[in-house]
Amino acid sequence: MICLRLFCRAAGRVVLCVLLAASAQAAPRPVVLELFTSNSCSSCPPAYALLREFDARSPVDDVRLILLSQHVDYWNRLGWVDRYSSADFTARQRSYAREVFGSGRVYTPQLVVNGRREMVASRRSEVHAAIARAAHDLRLNVTLTARASEGAGVNLVADIAAQAQDAPASVWFALIQDDVVSRVEAGENGGRTLVENGVVRQLRRVGRLSADAVAKPQRFSAQLSRPHGADMQDLSAAVFVQRDDDRRIIGAAEVSLDARTAAR
Repeated sequence: MICLRLFCRAAGRVVLCVLLAASAQAAPRPVVLELFTSNSCSSCPPAYALLREFDARSPVDDVRLILLSQHVDYWNRLGWVDRYSSADFTARQRSYAREVFGSGRVYTPQLVVNGRREMVASRRSEVHAAIARAAHDLRLNVTLTARASEGAGVNLVADIAAQAQDAPASVWFALIQDDVVSRVEAGENGGRTLVENGVVRQLRRVGRLSADAVAKPQRFSAQLSRPHGADMQDLSAAVFVQRDDDRRIIGAAEVSLDARTAAR
């Protein structure tokens, strides 16, 4: 009887360990994909198609892709003004080129993975490999909640777990739209209809983590405005934490905005 009880206890511990391991593996690991693009660039639609495919089904198990498609404005000179373009996105891309990759060269479609690696966004094998390498990059535990506010606002709250930091980092919120359809009338894609996921409609720095050997949990909040005419089911919000020195992204999370969010 004693042996049987000892066996059951040992078996119970094994089962518990298996359950804990399965629980730990259940949460997908985030990987942040920043696409710098333009609807006037004829090389960009293949990147849209590839990233929509990967967004629907990650090519790497247990990885959650957070796609941030940022439309630059330097293609607008071709006679078609990309309605999603922003000088701020161009400045962000140029900052990567200058401060991270050292080339000073910008191009579209450029993909930046977790702020660390860059490549042409339509090259399937390179993008797949970069996602696989990045699967364990983000170790900072971040959670995000969203609630609708009065009018067309969305209140976002990010909770960041305690973790010592050896460099200051910035906390960014983004409002993202999927299934964006664009009818392009001029430029290299004149006459084409493009469909894209992950279009950044707002990107805002909301706070900063200081370099701290004894860090404490922190909370950041902000209100972003829902784009006029966008369906709630196509929207999501994201938070990412990015080091100020080498621009590595060290934590991220994303949450969908659905009808329940709108009703709160």
